[in-house]
Amino acid sequence: MKPDELDSRPTWSVLLPDQVDAGTLPLVDLGLTPDEPVRGCITRLRREARPHGHVHFALQVGVLLEGVMESDWGRGWCRRGVGQAWACGPLEAHRWRVPSREVVEFRFDFLPSLFSQMPNLKGFDPSAVFRSPSRWGPIGSTRSFRRSLAAMGRELARKYEAPVTPGEAFIDLMRFLDVLGKAVAPAETPEPPPWSDLASVTRIRAALELIEQSSGRRVSATEAARICHMSQSTFERAFRRITGVSYAQFALRSRIARAARLLKYGDSSIKAIARGLGFTDSSHFCHAFAAQYGLTPAEYRATCSDEGGLPASAAR
Repeated sequence: MKPDELDSRPTWSVLLPDQVDAGTLPLVDLGLTPDEPVRGCITRLRREARPHGHVHFALQVGVLLEGVMESDWGRGWCRRGVGQAWACGPLEAHRWRVPSREVVEFRFDFLPSLFSQMPNLKGFDPSAVFRSPSRWGPIGSTRSFRRSLAAMGRELARKYEAPVTPGEAFIDLMRFLDVLGKAVAPAETPEPPPWSDLASVTRIRAALELIEQSSGRRVSATEAARICHMSQSTFERAFRRITGVSYAQFALRSRIARAARLLKYGDSSIKAIARGLGFTDSSHFCHAFAAQYGLTPAEYRATCSDEGGLPASAAR
């Protein structure tokens, strides 16, 4: 497999034990770009008693169309039924499991910077759902809301069976955010989250792009700060404020995600992968990988090989 083909494949999460903490979840690349900053899609998940989980920089909002889903954003498991929605912020570790036979959901994935392009319409607050403390539970408690949101989700699911232009997806996303924003409890603070402001995200975007384009090479905080034209201390404070995690944590998660791709799709030895990704030795690499995925590199590769790839329910 060629390197460019390898890079085009997303890194899905692996099966995790129920007691695993959020710090071990893998960073997942959802493949959004400035040319395609929003994507609507239909997801089907099979019954799986054990949970899956991951972290991603893109935002997500979705609605359940069939079945029952249980989710955990580090605040305990909550159950959602048909017509109930959810919202996931950037780099917000979350897990899910499917107790019903099958789940069907419609969701939007989109980049935080998209908020800066949304018009200032009366009564429309695009980031309201992400600021609400009630979003970690199932959004939509009344029967009428669940019925109307399920109908909207089915309408979108039919539409997105065929390709949709970025412009159409942008408008549909605004409609969806408007409905969800009016269904959640108001936030205690009116300030929008820092990642919803294009100027804030732009400050660290060069560092994010540098990591994405590094093919797993270790990118130091000094190098990342320099490309963002900031001192290292200023850069690290800004990065944590915007993303919620330290630069070192984010960079390490990215390298481990790259390692997972190489283990799943490539045939290089674990020692060669560790060396290529800048780890001091195989032991250090194995420890870091296991801390994020809950499996050693060898166990992860064996799991992928035994199952012919990771389970469909992980590709969320």
